[in-house]
Amino acid sequence: MRVAVLGATGHVAKCAVHAFAGDASAEFYLFSRSGERLRQEMAEFDGPRTHFIEGYGDFPGGAYDVIFNGIGVWDTPGADPRQIFLITERYDNLILEYQQRHPYSVAIHVSSGAVYGGDYSVPIGRDSRCEINVNHASQGDYYTAAKLNSEIKHRAFSELNIVDIRLFGFFSRYMNVDYSYLLSGIIRSIRNNTPFHAVSEEFYRDYIHPDDFAGLLNGIAGEKHINMAIDVRSSRPVSKSEMLDFFSRRYGLVIEGGTGQAVVSRTGIKPYYYSTRGNGVYVPKRTSMETIESEIKYFL
Repeated sequence: MRVAVLGATGHVAKCAVHAFAGDASAEFYLFSRSGERLRQEMAEFDGPRTHFIEGYGDFPGGAYDVIFNGIGVWDTPGADPRQIFLITERYDNLILEYQQRHPYSVAIHVSSGAVYGGDYSVPIGRDSRCEINVNHASQGDYYTAAKLNSEIKHRAFSELNIVDIRLFGFFSRYMNVDYSYLLSGIIRSIRNNTPFHAVSEEFYRDYIHPDDFAGLLNGIAGEKHINMAIDVRSSRPVSKSEMLDFFSRRYGLVIEGGTGQAVVSRTGIKPYYYSTRGNGVYVPKRTSMETIESEIKYFL
């Protein structure tokens, strides 16, 4: 199995390589704008089955069974949020043009639960719809609109094997602790022995376990014909209270309430940011709390 990974130094892309690496037949073509950074950050995957490729000029001429697109994940500190439109479209079209010439290939694109928009006052379900106030679009709508456009385009090319995996939350050993995620903030507080400023509102998050992520990706890659969007989820989400209690008991995290210094996503708190929608490809076995317990040892 020949696997091309675009944006290979990204958090989710690294997890994808880890997921496919369990297949002894997998040969990797890892693409990134910086060859030096690529070799440094992906050193654990170096070997005869791995090809490090700087830039994307050679991508169209390759031969791949699976293409994993990890570009366009909106988590880079200081990034211009408007660029999500241009970046998503550029690499989306690059892959789509390749698949039209090689229709046997399977493309997996990282999307987001943010594609639904709205305030997430209830969990996403089978009948949930996208909500965007088109007459008063905010920065938080940029990512939603960019991913929505991409997903609808993929469904239009129904003859091609294209899957959008919608991530609602994601945590693994490859996460950058400098980013403004909930768990990265908790890790920094524990490492620096400083209080963690938590919002007072309760909320829920979902983190798929690496084993389940591997099962999902390999399940997609093994399909004969597939064109769909999948809401990525664990077997059970986790509440803010459960997470803070775990880190307080296990690692001595000091928690201070109030929203004054708490880091909140530009898309809001999102009380129930997870999905209950299943799919016919893979059923997760591990809970979100099991994911945290499994991966946190790589940080603390």
